[in-house]
Order: sequence, then structure tokens, then C-alpha cells
Amino acid sequence: MKSSTLVLFVLLCSFCFGQVSDLDFLGQTPGGSAFNLTYDSAGQRLFVGCGASIWVYDASDPVHPVRTGMRPFRGPVNEMVLSDGVLFAAVSHGGVWALDPDSPTLEPFDLYETPGDTAAWDLWVYGDTLYVATGYDCRVLVYQSGFDEVKRFDGAGALAVSRRDTLVAVGRRDGLSGTVALYSVRNLAQQRSAFTHLNLLWLQDLQFADLRDDIIYVCGGTPNLGLTGVFYALQATQSGLEVADLYTIGGIPALAQSDIINLDSRNDTLFLATTAGMHQSQTTIPVLDATGLPEDTLKVIGNIRPGLWHFDVALFDTLPYMAIASEWYGLWINDISSLQPLDTIAVVPTGGWCQRCYVRGDTLWACMRGYGLVAYDIDSMLYGAGYVGRTELLRLPRAFTMDFTFVDDTTVALARSIGVDKLSLFNLGPWYRGGQAEWIDDIGAIGLSSAECVAAMMTDAGPRIVTGLVDGTLEVYDACGARELVYATQSGGRPRELMARGDTLLVGAVVEGDTGLAAFRLTGDSLVLLGFGQASGTVTKLAWDGGLAAAACEAQGAVLYRWQGDSLLPVWMTDSGNVVDVHLGPGLLYLADKLSGLRVYSVVNPDEPELVARNPGSGGWHGLFGSTAVTVGPGQRIFLSDFNSGVFVIEPARPGIEETMNDARRTPKSGPTVVRGVLRMVGSTSASSSTSWLLDAVGRRVTKLQPGENDISRLAPGVYFVREQSASSSQYSGRDASSVIKVVIQN
Repeated sequence: MKSSTLVLFVLLCSFCFGQVSDLDFLGQTPGGSAFNLTYDSAGQRLFVGCGASIWVYDASDPVHPVRTGMRPFRGPVNEMVLSDGVLFAAVSHGGVWALDPDSPTLEPFDLYETPGDTAAWDLWVYGDTLYVATGYDCRVLVYQSGFDEVKRFDGAGALAVSRRDTLVAVGRRDGLSGTVALYSVRNLAQQRSAFTHLNLLWLQDLQFADLRDDIIYVCGGTPNLGLTGVFYALQATQSGLEVADLYTIGGIPALAQSDIINLDSRNDTLFLATTAGMHQSQTTIPVLDATGLPEDTLKVIGNIRPGLWHFDVALFDTLPYMAIASEWYGLWINDISSLQPLDTIAVVPTGGWCQRCYVRGDTLWACMRGYGLVAYDIDSMLYGAGYVGRTELLRLPRAFTMDFTFVDDTTVALARSIGVDKLSLFNLGPWYRGGQAEWIDDIGAIGLSSAECVAAMMTDAGPRIVTGLVDGTLEVYDACGARELVYATQSGGRPRELMARGDTLLVGAVVEGDTGLAAFRLTGDSLVLLGFGQASGTVTKLAWDGGLAAAACEAQGAVLYRWQGDSLLPVWMTDSGNVVDVHLGPGLLYLADKLSGLRVYSVVNPDEPELVARNPGSGGWHGLFGSTAVTVGPGQRIFLSDFNSGVFVIEPARPGIEETMNDARRTPKSGPTVVRGVLRMVGSTSASSSTSWLLDAVGRRVTKLQPGENDISRLAPGVYFVREQSASSSQYSGRDASSVIKVVIQN
């Protein structure tokens, strides 16, 4: 019987994996660290780009902003402009969107795509004309009933753009320097003048002055990895672009980086977002008086405390308030009437940067740096559920949580990487019963070598918690009683993931000068080396399933191993891409690539893995960040963590199986995957009182479906969902739905 099953499995794999499948996004976590802001004075609204989402807040009462709308995207939101009833958004590799600002779900009017390596890094709106900096050029779009591209100009490295009357300013990065180029709208083929400097190596943004047409403000970022942030005021003269003044602010590289990234202004009073520029040992938003330029200098007239690292500011036009996009705290609102540093009146968390995630049952657990460990309801993350459900179930607000493990059914241990207590323990029992999670203890000495990963083990001496530190140390703690450190040793590397099975531990290590994947056995509170497999580079993440193991080596690719007794034998490796995580499931190897997203291989034959599926992920941000981890949940749905964008839910790599959205059950497809013209419904699979609807990819109702044939010939081609809703439910919350089937409509 086992032999027959194996033969059938191999045959199915051979049938299914004949071609590479492009996997669809099914959903994602909401929010993320706040990054971009736009204020609507007419509607007294704030549009907040947080992670790969836009959240809308009613800010008529600045002390108590209320979220009124939200929409997910593929990548980070870099810029938003509200113009003539349309919200335009530059969404990195997700393109330029035209959105309905009055819709709770920001319904799209149109999308201008930025395929390949291009991206929407910045935009400026002038009437019905948009200027978009894509990193390769600047593009001129006209928006009426939709987008029309009319021109491309400038060159590689274009990342910022602004227009004033007949002048267009473009900021670009040139490799070892940065340039601000000035053009006439009548001749975009030729630069009118330019200013180039090493200080603009990491140029971020620019705009014209409020009261003068010949002054351009330039957020120069940082030329030295955060030691100094630079801000230029340039003047356009007959002889070219000249420096009217230069402002700099210091920082601490890697800890408090000074990077002047954005600004907002009112009558040439400037508020600068400095990321973590320092003033009197505190991060600050300096307030500059630029009204005297060019005859006089920039004058610092105030400093606002921004809530540690921050990325954007937005003034409430004529009102004495300013919004701040904070990395740790989300949306801040300050009273700036007297420019007092600590006049904060509202703090609204929006999320954090995602490090990794795991699935337990119907719950996704994600480590959000700066925000803590968060439990999400998977059902309400799905686009087919409307993406507006009660997604966040629990938040344990421990900053810089890098990893976690369940010590038992109710105890969770968080590994933290900021020089504080290395492990934080919580009891989830009260939360399971409807109450609040309880803090148990913080363990591990305070020090510079902080924790990056953690695992729970069961040994002959009892339950243990193992943590990997930045300096390569492996520490073993008693998981019960006093929770004391009982053993420590050096791995020789920098362990970023630990994987335990009983008393056996897998970790990246250096053994006798060789870098690779090591297997240890924890016996009598001592780690004893069992086996070792060499890798193509430093092992950062790893996976283990049955007789196979895998290691991620980032720029050096990934390695697949076969267990032989206690030894690890490398059988396959890839050096392509930048592999940041690996996951092994039955017959499949999942690779998370920093910039190119997800790749899935069949490992039915481990010696010759075959690429069978892929998903682009977010594409990263300026060649940085991007994917961070991958895991697989019930029904083989894939969860791809992304630093900026949270966690994407991706359809299973195996064809022929569809997911239900409640209770993590799987059911065979009851209808075709691809349909043309007519969608045939064979009848309800649940109670007779249920209703079937066809939803679009973001959960909007398209049409009510009847048993039998439904004419869909007028619908646009694309991905849709058939969803049943019981009569007792009025919302598509996921748990109220009895089944969901994905269909692809083609012409």
C-alpha cells in the first residue's frame, strides 16, 4: 500500500510540475511602520502610508484620530498626492495608483504599472499631469479618465521630482554622488542646469520653495551611512544651480542614523524628517526659517521630538498641528503652535517591520520589529474577505522582537535584539480564555550581544530554551523554575535561526574552519556535535523536514542536504539571487529571495530539484530590505514575510487544491479554475439559506450568482473569488463564510 501511494505521489508531481506556475497573492497583514503622510485640509483627513497599506484617518479631532479606510498594496507607499478628488499613490514596484479617496477601501480608478526593475519612487502632480521618478527615468503621465504616458526624460537614478510653473526639478543618484537637474517643460530633452555633489550620494527628495520660484529644497539623505544628514537650499541663477545654504545634523551610524529624507513647509518655514538626527541626545525634527534666502542663511527656530526614528511629516495647513510618520510608534500628531519639543497630542500604532512569521492553526504569528510579536487572524487577512476584518488578535509590545518559540501550549518566549533582556516570556493561557496575555519574566543579562533567534527543546534534563546571540554564542536556559542560564558555547558563526526536534538542534556554525549547517544533541545541558554539512556561505536561516535539511546563505544562495545517519550530505545548491530563508514541506523546497520574492522547487528527486512555482514578492525598496522569511500553513498556503510589507498570503504551489477560508480546511475544487463567458454553479455546498457572490481580487462584490449558468462575458479578465455567505451573516469576515473558490476569467 505504501509503495502504491509513493508511486501515485511521484506521478502526480510529474504531472503537476511540468511548468512553472506564477502564484497569486491571496492576502496580507495590514499596516506596517508609518512611512509617508498626506493631509487633506478640505476633508480634515490624514492618508498614512504604513508598510504596504494606505490607512485613512478622520483627523477633525487631532487628539482622537479615527481610522475610516484602508487598502493593501504590493510594496511600500513612497508618496501620495490628493488632487481634484483623486488620491495618487507611488507604490514602489506596485506602480502608480489613482484611488477614490472617499471610498472606505480606496477603490482604484486606474493603475500605471512599473514592471521589471522600475518602480514608483516619487511623483508630483501638476494639474492633470503627473511626473513619476522610476529609478531609470522620469515619466510624464496625463490623467483624465485614466493614465496615459506621454514622455520619458532624464536618466538612470532618477528618484525625486518636482514642478513649479515652467520648471521641473529632478533629483537622481549617480553612483558616487547625486545630482539635481533643472529642466524647462518646453524642452525636457535637455538639462537647463545641474548641481552635483558627493553629499547627495543618497538623495531622497526635493521641492520648490513656497514663496520663491528660484529656490529648490533638497533632502540630501546621508553621504556617510548616517553619521551626517544633509539638506541643501539651491538657487537657480543665470549661471546655473548654486548653493544658497547647507544645513547638516549629526547621528550615530546603525543606531541613530541621520538621514534627511522628507520635509513639509508652510510659507518657507521648514520641518525636516531626519530619520534619527540628534539634538541634545534626542532624535529631532528641526524647524528651519528659510524666508531670508538667498541673502540670509537657514535659521533653526525649533526642534520637535518625533518618537525616535521617523520618515515623514505633514502639516495641517492652517491649523497648528503636524503629523509624524514614526517607525516605532506609527502615527504621531503634535501641537506645533509654540514649537515645544514634547507637545505630542496623539499616538496611533500602525505596525512594524516584519522579520519572520510562523503559523499555528488558523493564526499567523509575526515578529514586527519596533512593534512586537503580533497574532493575526488569517481569514480576515484575505482579499476575498474584504481585508477589513478584525485582523490583529494580539500584540505583545516588545520592541525589536526578532524571533519567538512556544515553550509549551501556553508559554511563548521572545528573542530580542537591542541590548535589553535577551528573552521575554509570556503566558497566553488567559488570552486563550478571553482575557489578556500575562508577562512572566525577562531573562538573560543586559549586554551588547543580543538575541536573534530562539528555540525550545525537550532533553533528558527537562525543557530548555536555546537562544543564538549576535556574537555567535549559543545559550541554554532552564525553561522551568528559576529559568537560569545552564550552558553556553560558541557556534563560530552568527546564528539567525535555530531548529529543534526533541534533543537535536540545527544551527549555522563554523566547524574546523568550515562554514555550514551543524547538528547538535543537547545532553546533560551540554551541546554535542552530531554532524556537519558544508555550505556555500554563512548559514542565516534553515529548514528540516524528514530526511532533508536546507540552509539559506543569502548572496551565496541555498544548499539542500540529505540526512545520512547523524551526518548532513549536501546534494544540491543554487547560487542565484539572495536567499534569506528556506522552508521544506512534503516534496517541496521554498526559497525566500530578498528582492525577487518566492521560488518553489520540487524535491521529489533531491539531487535534481525542479523550479515549479514563483511569486515576485514586493521587489524590495531601493535594492534593500524585501523578503525576510517564508513558511507554509494549513492547506499549503504560503506566507512570505517582507520587511516593509508585512506578510503576504500566497496561493498553494500544488495545483488542483483550493482553500476554504474558515477553520483552515481544504476542499477539492467544485468548479473550473479558468472560465470564459459563463460560470456554472452546481448548487450550494452549505445550508440552503446561503447566497453565492462573485468577488473581485480585493473582495468587492461583483455580481450575485445563481445556480446554473451565470453570464460573465462582460467582466474584465482576471482573478475572482466565488464566496458563499450564510443568511445569518451580513459581513464577509472569513469565519462566517462556508467556502471560497478562486476562478480566473479569461476572454
